[in-house]
Amino acid sequence: MYAQCDILILGMPDYICDNGGTVGDISDDTYTATLTAFNNGDDILWNPTYGPFNIVDGVQMVTVVHPSDPSCTLIYTITAPAHCDPFICPDYNVCVDLIAEDGCTALYYVNFDILSPQVFTLSDLIFNFNVSGGDIVSFDFLDPTTNIAMSGITLNDENSTISISGGTNILSTDLDAGSHFSLVVSGAPGPCVIISRQNATGMFFDGMPCIVNQNCPDNMDFCPTGETIQGQITTLSNSVGPCPNTQGLGIEGAEVTISNTNGSCNSVSDISGRYGCTLCEDDSYDICVTTTCDEPCGLENIDLMIMQQILVGGAITAEVIFKGDLDQDGSFSAFDRGRANKKLMGQDVSQHVSTWCRFVPLDDYTDAVNGIQVPGIIDDCFTTTDPSTAVDYLRFVLGDFNGSCDDCTHNDGTGPFPITIEQGSEHAFVIADEDVDVRSLIIDFSIEDISKIFTVDSELEGMSYAIVGQQLKVTWLPDAASAKTLRKGDVLLSINGNLADQNIRIEDDHSFLLGGDNEILSLDQNEYRIANHATHKFLSIRNQKDFPLDPRSENVNIRLYTLNGALLSNENLVLNVENNYYELHQDHINNGLYIINIETEYDKISQKVIIVND
Repeated sequence: MYAQCDILILGMPDYICDNGGTVGDISDDTYTATLTAFNNGDDILWNPTYGPFNIVDGVQMVTVVHPSDPSCTLIYTITAPAHCDPFICPDYNVCVDLIAEDGCTALYYVNFDILSPQVFTLSDLIFNFNVSGGDIVSFDFLDPTTNIAMSGITLNDENSTISISGGTNILSTDLDAGSHFSLVVSGAPGPCVIISRQNATGMFFDGMPCIVNQNCPDNMDFCPTGETIQGQITTLSNSVGPCPNTQGLGIEGAEVTISNTNGSCNSVSDISGRYGCTLCEDDSYDICVTTTCDEPCGLENIDLMIMQQILVGGAITAEVIFKGDLDQDGSFSAFDRGRANKKLMGQDVSQHVSTWCRFVPLDDYTDAVNGIQVPGIIDDCFTTTDPSTAVDYLRFVLGDFNGSCDDCTHNDGTGPFPITIEQGSEHAFVIADEDVDVRSLIIDFSIEDISKIFTVDSELEGMSYAIVGQQLKVTWLPDAASAKTLRKGDVLLSINGNLADQNIRIEDDHSFLLGGDNEILSLDQNEYRIANHATHKFLSIRNQKDFPLDPRSENVNIRLYTLNGALLSNENLVLNVENNYYELHQDHINNGLYIINIETEYDKISQKVIIVND
């Protein structure tokens, strides 16, 4: 299979002329022409010869054939010399001179210098120049109204080549007078743009072919210079002070695109978070960090609790929006907290959270903190007009309010808040071990066989739970700012299932409570106890759940109230060693919601109950 056919004729022909022994008589003058042919398809160079031809027959149309592919041809026109009598070509130069450069663009003039006082008539110009390492922006006549511009000369700039060809009846004095052609090239900073003249280029003087002397440099180069735009990408923690157990907190691998009207360049931040690339000089430069994060980093229960703390307290600052605007609507709200909660629950939130990180220009961050800019409209791009000044960025990991993604934790809760787990064969009660006002709650439980958990119940309205792996995750994040008062002995929630062989434990590093004073309380391993079912007393009421009681309790008072506080029944019961059953006398009570108070020497429980008569 043959290569692509794309034959080019380089320069002007090499003529061999015979005047037949007669001077001044062209009737017997003959010539041959040797061409330099090149095929772009396979880089084959060859020199076919044509003739002899009689000069009086004028131009000749010849077919140039590829030496190894007969189907690859080119029709070429050979111009006949004026005669074959002795002729001395004048010395002349064709030079490409650099006139001006501006960063990544250069202006050249193509100048002719004919070194002879004799006036010649010029025609059939053939001058070719290659441009490598850059682009041809323009190639044209300096003045399209001159005799030179209207002499039939053709200018081309294709495939990294510029050419000057054709033309008739051009006086050498006109072509020699000043510059006539302008060339503008551009390139990128780094490699040089090289303009090189092809060999065997020339033109006809009084009808006689004359190859250029080539006293000018064969190659002209232009090395574009630009501006290096650079900066550093770090975490917020690093900008306000180094954190222990970290090394600089530079964000490595962030992709940055820098652009202006001359083009663009790309950079990836190194281990220290530094980025930079060189771009052609311009009035301004746009820097954008294009990196996105598919998964959160450092998102934990404590972050969810801090988000709740902020929502309840109402202190939504610019930094909060940068960290917490998960759905990128320009604000931080309960919707963002909800997205984080769903992600921790193992749900897909990609429809609402397109990336789990954002990059904020340090100058924009400073303006937002000082109230000069609205944080919700700041994006990951920055425009600078001063390339000598670094453009630094802060990376925020969305939802990571305590900075754990960078191994720099803070504000991760105070304590203690003691919890008792009363575990039986079918129920495990999570009980407050002291009085507390609670606004929100997040508890992670580890359970040996999670499949044996059936349901989770709670008096906390809006409580939700999910099973993620071998963990039971329970959250209560109400939108209302009011706190719920829990007394010692109150049941926070009931885990129901086949629990006879299970060991239910709280994940102490991931369990938190937001108190009534908006303080985050954490649970630590030694700050709660697991109580065995057999060592505690339970009060069982028909159609109600079991109520765990302190094992020291001996007497219990049970009162039933309407929601308006009207007392419906008041009874006392002597407790047995372990299990106690109380038949609530409710046949005379309408079905509905009531309040039951259970009080012993050590317990005080008040809860809503639903009465349903059989």
